[in-house]
Amino acid sequence: MQVPEKIFADFGIQVDLFEKACIDFESQVSFLDPICEILQRRIDELEKNNKQLLSIWRPILIICDEAEFQKSKGSLKKSKILSIINSLISSLGDSDRSHFRGLSNKSCEELVNILQEVKNILAENNISVGEE
Repeated sequence: MQVPEKIFADFGIQVDLFEKACIDFESQVSFLDPICEILQRRIDELEKNNKQLLSIWRPILIICDEAEFQKSKGSLKKSKILSIINSLISSLGDSDRSHFRGLSNKSCEELVNILQEVKNILAENNISVGEE
C-alpha cells in the first residue's frame, strides 16, 4: 500500500509532465500557424485563378454519340489514316504489301476499310498491333 504523500508526489510529477506536454504541444501548434496561413493564402489564390479561368473558358457540351464518333476511326483525317496504314504495311510480307498501292488516291471511307483489312491480315499472321 502506498503512503498518501507518495501518491501526491506521483500525482504532482504527472501534473508537471502533463503541463510540459501541453507547453510542447502549444509550441508545435504555434510553429504550424505560419505554415497554415501560407497554405490558406495559396488555396485562396488558386481558387481565385480557377474562377477567372472558368469565366473565360467554357466546356463544349457534346452528346454521347458524338463523343463516341470522335473516338472512332470515322473522325480520323485522311493523312492520319494513311500514316497508320503505312506504318502497319511495313509489317506485312512483300506479297501482301503489293495489294496496297496508290493509297493517297483513295477516299477516307476506303482508307478506313483498307486499315481494317491490313489489321485483319496482321491478325491472321499473328502479328500484334497496338490500337491507334
